[in-house]
Amino acid sequence: MDIQSRSVTRFDHWAKLWAPLVERGPQPLQQSWGYGAAVAEQGAAVERLCVELDGRPVALAQTAGRRLAGGLVRLTLLMGGPAWIDPEPDPAVQAAVVRHLRRAHPRFRRRFLIVQPDLADTDAARRVLRRAGLRRVMTGVAPVRLDLAPEPEQLRAGLKGKWRNALKGAEAAGLEVVEGGARASAYQWLLAREVAQRGLAGYLAPPVDMVEAFAKAEAGAKPGQRGGGRARGAKPAKSPERKPPTAPVLTLTALDGRDKLAGQLFLVHGATATYHIGWSGEAGRATGAHNLLLWRAMLALRARGVRWLDLGPVDTAAGAGIARFKLGTGAEPQVQVGSWL
Repeated sequence: MDIQSRSVTRFDHWAKLWAPLVERGPQPLQQSWGYGAAVAEQGAAVERLCVELDGRPVALAQTAGRRLAGGLVRLTLLMGGPAWIDPEPDPAVQAAVVRHLRRAHPRFRRRFLIVQPDLADTDAARRVLRRAGLRRVMTGVAPVRLDLAPEPEQLRAGLKGKWRNALKGAEAAGLEVVEGGARASAYQWLLAREVAQRGLAGYLAPPVDMVEAFAKAEAGAKPGQRGGGRARGAKPAKSPERKPPTAPVLTLTALDGRDKLAGQLFLVHGATATYHIGWSGEAGRATGAHNLLLWRAMLALRARGVRWLDLGPVDTAAGAGIARFKLGTGAEPQVQVGSWL
C-alpha cells in the first residue's frame, strides 16, 4: 500500500471532499471546518489532511495540537476522525491509515497523537486500532444523535411520555419562542448566562467565544478564505458542489413577556447540527421551556435541511438529569470506541 497525506488549506476543497459523506451519517463537530477555525483562534495548531491510497482519497482527518511543558511536548488530538470516504472501508486500509497518521507524530520526539474515532465500541473497531499500533487510554463516551428525517408527527410520537407531557405543558403556558441566527447580537446574552452557569456549577466546556469564530468561518467569508484561509497568491474559487449555506448558528429563546426564561444554541455543520449551549432559569424549568425549545429546534433544523441533531454524550452517573432530558427525545446513545494513543 502506498499511503500519502496532503494538507487541505481551502474551504471549497475541504467541502468537495466532504460532499459524499455529509448525507451518509452525522458529521462530528470536531471534524467541521468551522470548529477547526475556532480552535485555531484559541491557539491550537490545526491541520486538515486528505489521506490517499495509491493516489485515491480514502480518508479525511482534522487534527488540533498544542505544545505542553514549555514547548517540549506536543499533544495532537484527532477527535471524531478519520472520516472514511468509502462507506464500507477495508479494515486493513483503516489500520494502515491510522498507522500512517500516528507515524507523523513520533513519540521519541515527544509528539503524541490521541485518536478518538467516531466509531461504535465493537470488537472490529478495537482490532483496527490495535492493528494500527495504538492502545486504548480512555473508554468511549455515548453520544445521543437524533435522526430528523421522519415527519414531525413521527418525531413527536417518538418522544418519551414524560418528555412529551412536559412539552405539552410548555405549549399550554403560552410561552413565546424567538428564533435567532448567526449574528452575535442574537446570542451574546446566552453566552453570558452560560459563563455564569459554568461558574456556579463548576464544570468545564469549550470556550464560549468559539461560537463567533465558528460562525464566521462557516458563513462569514468566501470559499477559499474561510478558517485557515487560502494559499498565498491563490484566487478565491467558486464551489458548485456546495449548496447555499444554512445559517451556521441557530438560537432559540423562550420568553414570558420580556423575561427570558431559557435559551439554546446549536452549531450547524453540513447536514448535522450540534447542541452546544443550553440555559434555563427557575421559571424556565418550572414551565418546561427547555422541552419546548428543543422541540422547536428540531422542527426548525429539519426545515433547513439538517438531517441529524447531535445532543452530545450522556453521563447517567454525573449528569442523570441532563441524560434523561436527552434520552427523552427518543434517540438512543451509542457507546464509542474511546481514546487511543
